[in-house]
Amino acid sequence: MKTVFLVTEGDFSDYTILAVCEDRQTAEEIAANNPRSEIEERILNTQQDKRLLWDVLYRKKKKGTEDYVAFLNTGYGLVDTALNYIGITYPPNPAIEYTIRLTVLAETEQAALKKASDIMAQYKYENNLI
Repeated sequence: MKTVFLVTEGDFSDYTILAVCEDRQTAEEIAANNPRSEIEERILNTQQDKRLLWDVLYRKKKKGTEDYVAFLNTGYGLVDTALNYIGITYPPNPAIEYTIRLTVLAETEQAALKKASDIMAQYKYENNLI
């Protein structure tokens, strides 16, 4: 396992990775130039890991139906821990009530959709949305 230091900024949908550094000192030097930045320590998996990072969109439609759409997230491919990020957006599409983006680690698109579905089921239960 190898440790890297991420220089990040923002939260949720505004979250951005500004730099990935091999040592904390370099990360601190970069972060010093941006007062809103933070340093996150992450462990990279140096073994062969076939999991990929996926963004899955859960779309709640106004007609009461829902669906999931998955696509590869290319921005975080080396990070070993799934973010399980949940961010709610309200798209301009009048047929969609809201969209929730989840970021998960999975080997296949089908596995990513299943994991996102499970996370959403728990999220709905905990927030009395069922």
